[in-house]
Amino acid sequence: MEPASKTFEAELVEHRPGGVLRLAPPIAPFELVVRRRADGSELIRTPAELDAPELLLDTVRRDLDEMTVDEFIAEWKMPDSL
Repeated sequence: MEPASKTFEAELVEHRPGGVLRLAPPIAPFELVVRRRADGSELIRTPAELDAPELLLDTVRRDLDEMTVDEFIAEWKMPDSL
């Protein structure tokens, strides 16, 4: 089976401030984003760990390399509408 990394990619991006509490610092300065390679559509956006965001990114990238698309979606509980 083809790994999910052929379909999705993961990266850390700076937190996008928004909402009413714009003056408050973000809980985490980075967010983990998983996108579909074909069109760049965003599938997951979640705060990365404050002290070591790279650990979350490494975990997701490893899962993308080791799991199929269906396994990755099930593991990360993404919407069925993908």
